[in-house]
Amino acid sequence: MSEALYSQLDALSEQRGESMNKLVATAVAALVERDDLAPLAAGSDIHPKIAGDAIRQGTEAIAPLKGIAKHACNREQMALAAVCWAAAARLVTMQKGAAAGSLELTHSAAKLAPTNFTELTIGLYEEAVALDPNNLEAVNRLGQLLHHTAQRDGDDLVRYRQAAALLSRVTFIDDRARLFHGWSSLHVAREEKDSNAVARALAEIDESMRRWAFASRDVKDRHAWERQVTRLRETGYPERADELMAFGEQHARWGARPET
Repeated sequence: MSEALYSQLDALSEQRGESMNKLVATAVAALVERDDLAPLAAGSDIHPKIAGDAIRQGTEAIAPLKGIAKHACNREQMALAAVCWAAAARLVTMQKGAAAGSLELTHSAAKLAPTNFTELTIGLYEEAVALDPNNLEAVNRLGQLLHHTAQRDGDDLVRYRQAAALLSRVTFIDDRARLFHGWSSLHVAREEKDSNAVARALAEIDESMRRWAFASRDVKDRHAWERQVTRLRETGYPERADELMAFGEQHARWGARPET
């Protein structure tokens, strides 16, 4: 671009209060006679062309729906994004079957999980499991999220029960699932005053913690591991907590304690 043309665009940009990129995009859209490519004003709705594609009842609407979801994410409109993801997954299910739809929901829930929309994330994972009970990734993620939510909400027994039921299916493939299954089962067993179940849950927690400490070489894991030890101590099992700390000091390979 010549210096003279750049100067003219710069002056026009300042005059209209629009970015130079927007001015160029608008000019190109007019040149090729494609109004649908022209950028909309800031803060406005999505383009009617995209919306028109997304409202179709067939699988051709999948990509536009995902595009709207991405647009919503960029604007931090995560609830809207979740609705669009769910709609796209419904069409994927129509096209490819329940297993494919379940995977679509699982991937969408994983995108939503880092936000504070916990209940919407749980909802997406629940729909994924309902579509395909054999989707073990969704089973695992939902179970762990329910455990974390139960702990956050003051030890919600209903959610601990749900978490325990789900995580019991994946303890054989994920040590972290085994740990949180132990915690969920412990809270349920204590409420039901089932001493045998309490003993089993404590053994599961103990084994998971030892495997974690022995296998991990990431120094960042140390704080997370020690938080679980503190939790065990505060739940009323200081001797077990002391034994785990001694095991960690002797066998863990995560190196020196990171500075705080």
